[in-house]
Amino acid sequence: MDENTRSLLHQWLAGIVPLQALGIELVWTDPDHWHISAPLPLNRNHMGTGFGGSIATVATLAGWIQTSLLLDDPNDYDIVIANSSVTFQQPVTTDFIATAKLPSSRDVTRFQKSARERQQGALTVHTEVFCNTQPAAQFSGRFVAQRKPG
Repeated sequence: MDENTRSLLHQWLAGIVPLQALGIELVWTDPDHWHISAPLPLNRNHMGTGFGGSIATVATLAGWIQTSLLLDDPNDYDIVIANSSVTFQQPVTTDFIATAKLPSSRDVTRFQKSARERQQGALTVHTEVFCNTQPAAQFSGRFVAQRKPG
């Protein structure tokens, strides 16, 4: 991924106020791999474990970024979540991360073609949330990218 795209993603995230309050960060492990991290102290519930809403937010954000990265120019599109589900597998007891799985090449091609030719594309993205390298939650979301007018 080129530096311009990475910079654009960081600019987008900096403009989303709730993410700043939750301490959510985009972390690059190498030029093509990334994850979303969140600190437990800013995202805990009354039991001292990860708040479900924060876990779902981090998972959704990872899916949204993955969807954005698959477009030729994500600045040309509004990308929204159409529907989603989260399955919580275990309590989150430390800082946590979310990673998005790359959809199948068939699904990616269909999404990109539809976005290009029909000005709108939809894609289902799966993400995993990890706590201490152990799976803590599974997320599935359908994202829609619609070309901006003009």
